[in-house]
Amino acid sequence: MATDHDLIERGLRSAGVPFLVNDAMSLPSSWENIAVLGLDDNAAGEVDLSGALNATRQLSPHLTLALCHDTDHTPELAAAGVGLQLSGHTHGGQIALSGGNRIITIGRYGRQFNAGW
Repeated sequence: MATDHDLIERGLRSAGVPFLVNDAMSLPSSWENIAVLGLDDNAAGEVDLSGALNATRQLSPHLTLALCHDTDHTPELAAAGVGLQLSGHTHGGQIALSGGNRIITIGRYGRQFNAGW
């Protein structure tokens, strides 16, 4: 039985929306010097960081934007020259006390990357 995720993915793919799973692509037209890199989910898939970075290098972008489910590869992406990473799984910490003190966070870097600026 197909899950909601499967149905949404099928619909988006049939509409021509690209899925970047350990891959990269350039943005169209006048934005082509910007590459978008997508990594698979650590928990549900298999991350191939070197494959995604190699795909990005072949595009020779001026700026690389990384789309990642979590922040588990942030230092490696930054070291490879990624200019911006967008991740959503941190939720600002999974459990927080009033005042913003996070007592439970996820990912291998704990609180270091649990929120943006």
